[in-house]
Amino acid sequence: MNDSPDTPGTRLVTIPASDPNPGRVDRARMGRRHPADTEPRPKVPPEDLEATRAELAELRRRMTLKSA
Repeated sequence: MNDSPDTPGTRLVTIPASDPNPGRVDRARMGRRHPADTEPRPKVPPEDLEATRAELAELRRRMTLKSA
């Protein structure tokens, strides 16, 4: 076990920087609910979805480089 000097007993995870794939992602399960999750998801009205899309579009527009 690797102990941090600041918080003894806390386990540290080290990932070698040369590892091109440090994590495992199951693409088939992305975006799906976990079968053990029984908490109901809130209903999001279409107006909120559209407002969120508009806000994201504005943020993307601000981040694009403008030509001089």
